[in-house]
Amino acid sequence: MPISVFSQSGILPASGFVSNNNVSLVFSAGETIVGEFGNESMSLIVVSIPDLPVIPTSIDEQGDLPKEFGLSQNYPNPFNPSTTINYALPKASDVSIDVFNILGKKVASLVNQRKTAGNHSVQFQAANLSSGVYFYTLRVGGRVLKSQRMLLIK
Repeated sequence: MPISVFSQSGILPASGFVSNNNVSLVFSAGETIVGEFGNESMSLIVVSIPDLPVIPTSIDEQGDLPKEFGLSQNYPNPFNPSTTINYALPKASDVSIDVFNILGKKVASLVNQRKTAGNHSVQFQAANLSSGVYFYTLRVGGRVLKSQRMLLIK
């Protein structure tokens, strides 16, 4: 649904769109913006705060975000004594990555916190473990999503 938006000052007209009853507007600070959509109209005043610097804290590039949750094979594999595990999150999530021995006993917890969307990696240090097969598991929101096998050779 198109939206028509007008600036009272006429300096920089705003633009916008309506999608699922949500309104998105782009405008410059310091102007009164009036928009009409459907049979209703809206008006809002944009107030600027002079001498307040705007400092971006991060830049999200939507095109680089993974499309699905993923857990890659560790590398190197086999390894001694450390290896890298990569994982992908399409959205910010509560994540845990745990390592288990062949008997199912947890031997390490590598990640247990909220992570932002994107590609991540974690190092696993296994200097205190014996040679053998280990499994690592990605949990998101408490649900096991994927497990992989790795081999420690000393």
